[in-house]
Amino acid sequence: RIALATASMGAVLAGMFINLFAGTSESLNFAGIFLFGCFALPLYSLSAAHANDFARDGEYVLIATGMMFFWSIGAITGPLVASLLMQGFGPNVLFVFTSIVHMALVVMTMWRMTVRPTVPRSKRGRFIALLRTSPMMMKIAKRRD
Repeated sequence: RIALATASMGAVLAGMFINLFAGTSESLNFAGIFLFGCFALPLYSLSAAHANDFARDGEYVLIATGMMFFWSIGAITGPLVASLLMQGFGPNVLFVFTSIVHMALVVMTMWRMTVRPTVPRSKRGRFIALLRTSPMMMKIAKRRD
């Protein structure tokens, strides 16, 4: 949960950085977007790992379904709300909006840390790095060497 709160707070700060320095320098724009992506994009994976640490046997599909459902609600409503805000207040409000949403995630994560104890390290799932491609493609790639 600390990683989730830290990444969310990083997205808040990067969003505010973009809002403050947008349009002043191309380098600052790229730096802000890079930082925002570094913190915001891993949030789904971090959330999935955290949720699966709390899952009991047989609940993994249910958790994945719930996460996809709520992710899709955000994917539908987020751009709609952001576009309405941008129409009313201008394009700079986009990253103010994302910062508010990420700050809500920080607050919720911190609150959950006080309500429910963390999973002991011995009961957490172990990370295993896997190839991003199929085994068949790996065999084909090895033949070319």
